[in-house]
Amino acid sequence: MRPIGPESTVDPAPAGAVLRRRPPLGVRGTFRIIRYFSIASLVCILAATLALAVHFRQVAIREIVQLGESANLALAEAALNAVQPQLLEFLDLAARAEPAELPGMALPEPLAREIAGLTGVRSVAKIKLYDRNGVVVYSTRRASIGRDQRDNPGFAAAMTGQVTSKLVYRDAFNPFDRQTEDDNLIQTYLPVIPESGSVPRGVFELYTDVNDLVAETERAQAQIIGGGVLIMALLYLALLMVVRYAARTISRQQSEIRDYALALERISGRILNSQEEEKRRIAFDLHEGVAQTLVAVKLHVEHAAAEVAGGNGGDGVQLHRMGQAVKDAIAEVRTLALNLRPSSLDMLGLTATITWFCRELARLHPGVEISHTLEVAEGDVPEGLKVIVYRVLEDACRALVRRPQVRTIRLVLTTGEETLTLVVGHDDAAPPNADDPSLAAAHERILLSGGGFEEDRDGAGWATLRATWLR
Repeated sequence: MRPIGPESTVDPAPAGAVLRRRPPLGVRGTFRIIRYFSIASLVCILAATLALAVHFRQVAIREIVQLGESANLALAEAALNAVQPQLLEFLDLAARAEPAELPGMALPEPLAREIAGLTGVRSVAKIKLYDRNGVVVYSTRRASIGRDQRDNPGFAAAMTGQVTSKLVYRDAFNPFDRQTEDDNLIQTYLPVIPESGSVPRGVFELYTDVNDLVAETERAQAQIIGGGVLIMALLYLALLMVVRYAARTISRQQSEIRDYALALERISGRILNSQEEEKRRIAFDLHEGVAQTLVAVKLHVEHAAAEVAGGNGGDGVQLHRMGQAVKDAIAEVRTLALNLRPSSLDMLGLTATITWFCRELARLHPGVEISHTLEVAEGDVPEGLKVIVYRVLEDACRALVRRPQVRTIRLVLTTGEETLTLVVGHDDAAPPNADDPSLAAAHERILLSGGGFEEDRDGAGWATLRATWLR
């Protein structure tokens, strides 16, 4: 450890040079994380928007088909229930006719009247009648009469007794009618059943125009998709802001970790150098102090022994000199021990050790006025912090007394509800020397012990070094 008085300092340059050659610590890729998140989240949001649009379209189509089917079923039932005998009679007659004869066959008068009434409805676009073999026996578009459409899935489903519908969009090619549709149509296939439980005798197909409904649905779809895109964009921006804030927080934490790691490496390198310097100093003190004193004792003992052997009796002067040399050796050993670690820190406590330290520092530096205020009880300071507080105070004061401008040093140690604070004030108006090893060691010791370090300076030139720990 280090003595209080003037001494040779350790040059931290070798360890610092080694540290400067190392690459900086930390996690790379903060901006890469933001870039990856931005791309990934944008792709996910676009995929979600597309999935929502497809889902809405499917739901809308299903609703249009169900609505059109219910309307077509109501129209067909209202029109055909009254003329069902004539309809069945026409289907039987058409089933026996040749396909070439079908275009010339006339509908029974009541059936023709009902179909004319249906075609008069604005929404009805086309009407077809199929016999049980899938041949079109009647159509409002005469080009379709006589065609075999037994492979039509709608016809096949209707022949099993089901009512089925399909939405055909404008400009879509109808393979069964062999033409491109001019409107958005609902095709509804209704089985013609003579009585409940019997086999269908044919199929009635009704085309209704749903242009207005499809247009309204498309407008709603565009509004929903636009609103969804806006909401997703706002969500994307919000998430991006959150990630950017998190990235800045992580970067700040990494910077703090780097500071702690670099401080730990610096103090580790300084400790290695300090250990060698301490060994060199102790060896020098032992050789030049205690060893020389013991040599003097040895010479006095040999001289006294020679006097006794010569019959001259004891030599009181020599014995007195030996006693004085032994006392000097004991004092030097005690000084070495105090410099390594004050025994009062373990025996009397921190407050007594600080008082002793200030007294010794004032004795060694009479040109500096040193005062201390200890507003703590010994039990208020945790055992683990006592040596840290003392070493920080020792390092800070050693750095200050080396400055020729410093004439006053004030030490204050106080406690709060959860904190312990050490304040070192001085009257040096010059900024602190960042390369001072003692001050750097104090700063690093505070950080490594979990404390906080602040430096304030007022307009009058009074500077304050403040260290705070949680108790």
